[in-house]
Amino acid sequence: MEIKARLNLQEELDPDYIARFVQTANQFESELYIQVEGCHRVSAKSIMGMMNFLAGDGQDVMISAVGKDQEEAARALALCLEGKQ
Repeated sequence: MEIKARLNLQEELDPDYIARFVQTANQFESELYIQVEGCHRVSAKSIMGMMNFLAGDGQDVMISAVGKDQEEAARALALCLEGKQ
């Protein structure tokens, strides 16, 4: 399953935000990845991968989820990226 989210953050992708995002991703069993068009895809469950994720406010991000709880997981990550959670 793939869904698109637009980054709408009050803060930059700083280490505290990334840690919270990765903690959210790790609450789910599904494999979770995020990608900005034209860039490599990173695991949403990897703190190191997320530290290397280059995206700015207002950019569209593709969230890919595969697994038992994929819909719930993808929606939760989209809410995080859109600044709604």
